[in-house]
Amino acid sequence: MRPLLIDAEAKKNIAKVVEHAFANKIQIETLQKMVANELPPIGDTPEHSCYIFKDFRVVFSIEQHPMGWCRHMSVSVPSDTKVPSIEAIEMLTEEFGFQTPLRNCHVRIEETGDPERPRAINVIEAMKDYKED
Repeated sequence: MRPLLIDAEAKKNIAKVVEHAFANKIQIETLQKMVANELPPIGDTPEHSCYIFKDFRVVFSIEQHPMGWCRHMSVSVPSDTKVPSIEAIEMLTEEFGFQTPLRNCHVRIEETGDPERPRAINVIEAMKDYKED
């Protein structure tokens, strides 16, 4: 198992990514273009991602889905056979401000197309009471 330590520097980096994500929310039209490969994925935007404890790459965004506004986090590690542990994902959802227990979020394994990080764990949480500014 790959350990995850969230120290003061990691918390600072997480706070920057979260602040950027809320300031640059992804409208549904933009999200649809990303899904259709008409626009680059959000993970290509450096301000939407950070590395935690060297190996954990986290991409975080606030996205408008048909069900409403959602937190979306993608976590990968450099391995062709492994993905981050459930314990690591739970720690990260808490740090990134998720309000819903992981078991009640939409969770899936994504094939990334990145040879160094071929799979990521994606977590999407509906922000039930969120109202856009």
